[in-house]
Amino acid sequence: MSFFSLHNEKRIGYKVLSKADLGMTSGGTSHQTHIGLFGDVLTFLPNNYEADDSLVIYNKKATNLNISFDRIMNPDGTFRSPKIRSGGIGTISVLAFIRSQAQSLPDSINWYLIWFGLQSEQTVFFLLNDQSVEYDEVKRLGVPLGSVRSGRLVSSDLGFAKLVTYLESIVDASEDTTLRELEVQAQMGFSTLDNLRFRKFDIDKATELNRRAGYFGESLVDRYLNYQKMRNQIVEYTWYNRDKESYKPFDFCIEELDGNIIYLDVKTTRYEHDQPMLFTANEIKFVKNNDNNYHIYRVSEVDIDGVISNAKLRICKNSKEFLLIINHKDREFEASLNGLAAVRDITLSIQPSNPYITFLAPVTLNNS
Repeated sequence: MSFFSLHNEKRIGYKVLSKADLGMTSGGTSHQTHIGLFGDVLTFLPNNYEADDSLVIYNKKATNLNISFDRIMNPDGTFRSPKIRSGGIGTISVLAFIRSQAQSLPDSINWYLIWFGLQSEQTVFFLLNDQSVEYDEVKRLGVPLGSVRSGRLVSSDLGFAKLVTYLESIVDASEDTTLRELEVQAQMGFSTLDNLRFRKFDIDKATELNRRAGYFGESLVDRYLNYQKMRNQIVEYTWYNRDKESYKPFDFCIEELDGNIIYLDVKTTRYEHDQPMLFTANEIKFVKNNDNNYHIYRVSEVDIDGVISNAKLRICKNSKEFLLIINHKDREFEASLNGLAAVRDITLSIQPSNPYITFLAPVTLNNS
């Protein structure tokens, strides 16, 4: 599943940037205040548009910058000459970024700009020069940089799909920290994003990856418990989310050989074991109101796209005691408000390294 989906116009523009585009002339600084684009690319944008989430890819990194875009209105009311220009005071615009990079290197270097829109209507600009590794890599993909001064790629062109995949890989590699944070935020429903700036692309991606990783992690635990059942290590178990999300405060129920019942919650991450785990108020309330044991099955390093998974499972058997402490503290806090406010839908982030909980040695889960 691709999260770097191009807009339905399915067109990519590319051009060599002139000295005027770059704010430079042989005699000094150019007075041109924009970089001209093509009328048939980014057609979905309004005639005057400004946003702070344009994706700029340069030197193997992806950055969110302000975009100021407009078109000139003709006397008959139609529009022409789309362009990007400087943004408002205090903003770092796409144009300013491009010019600052070009002006920091020798004048003899040739600069290229590739641009298009995503399905989310986010704009993407890819800046590169003829002395960069990216330039050689993009040419090998079939994009005719250097051969022509400007042009368009459409979906039927040789390099179109390859270029999109290439750029998506750069975005993924440069945003590992962002996606780690968003994995946690996605589980919280993005309720704490008031002071954080993430692109819709990132949020959509994190939400879908969490959904897939969560189900895949549970399916690996299903295999693990089925293996235990076949070896007569447990009597029976039930996976409540096998066919659809049950929205129960637990994922599995196990009957042990002595008749003891254990409820367990699978906490899956695509990253290392110590990525924070999220617990909802519903889960904590269930632990308080239920006399049976409650275990955490932590599944980490999940590769949801791999044929073979070498995910790690670590089991915490003393989580019930810890969550009861959390519940008590939560009730104390709510009581301290003394009717001034009500606490609703708390979600807690807990580190697996917390000294009050203990995880057993890891077990490798292989889905082959």
